[in-house]
Amino acid sequence: MTDPQEDGGVTVQQALPNLTIQQFKPNLAIPVEQLDQPTTPLDRVIVVLKNDPNNPARWTIQRIVKDVQDHGWDAADTNLVG
Repeated sequence: MTDPQEDGGVTVQQALPNLTIQQFKPNLAIPVEQLDQPTTPLDRVIVVLKNDPNNPARWTIQRIVKDVQDHGWDAADTNLVG
């Protein structure tokens, strides 16, 4: 909205938008067989993340790769290793 002023200038009023950001965490249903013997790279990553008792907000690519390797699995096929 603009308001004319006596001196010929214009005042422009602006308002900052209100933003609401919501983040939802997915719930995964995984068959027990996949947890015992994961057959795909994604399954291996899921097993590692599910079994990790530490703070999930602190997961990093390096930590996930290390945990996959600590399970005795090859992390190269997870596409996490650069």
